[in-house]
Amino acid sequence: MQNSTGRVRPKAEMFYVQMAVVCLAVALLGFAPTFWLPLARGQFHANPVVYLHGSVFFSWGVFYIWQAWLAETNRLQRHRAVGLAGVSLATLMVVLGVLVSLNSTHLAAGAGQLDAALAFSFIPLSSIAFFAVFFVAAIVNARRRERHKRLILVAAVSLLGAAVARWGIVFFAPPGPPGPPPPFVDVPPSVVADLLLVVAMIRDKRVTGRVHPAYTIGLVSNLALKAIEAPFAATALWHGWAAAIYSLAA
Repeated sequence: MQNSTGRVRPKAEMFYVQMAVVCLAVALLGFAPTFWLPLARGQFHANPVVYLHGSVFFSWGVFYIWQAWLAETNRLQRHRAVGLAGVSLATLMVVLGVLVSLNSTHLAAGAGQLDAALAFSFIPLSSIAFFAVFFVAAIVNARRRERHKRLILVAAVSLLGAAVARWGIVFFAPPGPPGPPPPFVDVPPSVVADLLLVVAMIRDKRVTGRVHPAYTIGLVSNLALKAIEAPFAATALWHGWAAAIYSLAA
């Protein structure tokens, strides 16, 4: 296939489109039992920010697929032209991620579980911060195509631990009224989600002969974050920070 300059365009390579589809599918399936299905049945009731949170995150997932398709089919001008919409969505995701965490803490505080909620709040707040850091890094490297698309994938995968964890809630949550779980329960589902990065790293090795540093940094950073979650969330330092954040919205 030739472009307007007469140069032969490389054949479209759909790996990143496929990974974007997988990310959205994991998110939809993960939240199906606790959000999408109850919502469809009219059985889900929550603060309006939770509905907005779900809608915006879903919209970003769809947008990510479209942007990946534009890039992989060399429609780079359109990809860049609509990139600001992706930045706006990602910014809104970060804001809503914080607001939903505050809402959960408020509900737990009303049930007399404030300490547990403050400890668990490290999970969503650190996760959305991790997403923000890698998304910003991807935007900074927008002109470095190979680095950019890998950083975006790292950012997308970093959000999937919560979706995987929902199935753990369905099958393994103890009976009784729901409450904030201990922070360590986030580790296994996040590691499962990180297997998508392992797949991408294996593909890199097979296709290019090496694993791109963006994947290595992303995977190691996320695993390091998961390793410190439980011990740091239990510290007085974090509880003081979390209480200060919560007090701003109380």
